[in-house]
Amino acid sequence: MTWTTIESGPLLRMEILRAALDGAGIPSLIPDAAIKVIDPFITGANSFDCRLQVPQEHAAAARELIVEIREEAAEALEAQTGPEVDESTPEERRERAAIDLGRRVIWASILGFTHPLALYYGYYYLRDTWGGRKPRGFVITVAAISFVLFFWVTVAVLFVQ
Repeated sequence: MTWTTIESGPLLRMEILRAALDGAGIPSLIPDAAIKVIDPFITGANSFDCRLQVPQEHAAAARELIVEIREEAAEALEAQTGPEVDESTPEERRERAAIDLGRRVIWASILGFTHPLALYYGYYYLRDTWGGRKPRGFVITVAAISFVLFFWVTVAVLFVQ
């Protein structure tokens, strides 16, 4: 019996497709599935991709079934989530963008090699939020910017001496 590859991708996706094919009576296998779980890098390039194989005589039916599965999944996802519509006001979007930028500043202030990013993002954060309504997390973001500035001023003063 000659086996042919009909699909490749992450192991979890291939296992789901293999179960669907087995449920339809089409024999299938994922070569090296067990070794991919234990040590994915031993199988070489594309270490996280697996191949789904079926016997040559069942290849066309298997491909048709996979197309049907994908169409059903897309319809179910669309029915569940509906069309994406952003109904937020421009003010809410600006506040959400400021909160996201503040989060970047805080995370960038943690490690020394990302301090330049904290200062760069901090400049834009302060420019966008200084005059208007303060977003959630404003105080901690300003504290993070102040910490980074204080740290590098201290380093510069100690280095000069």
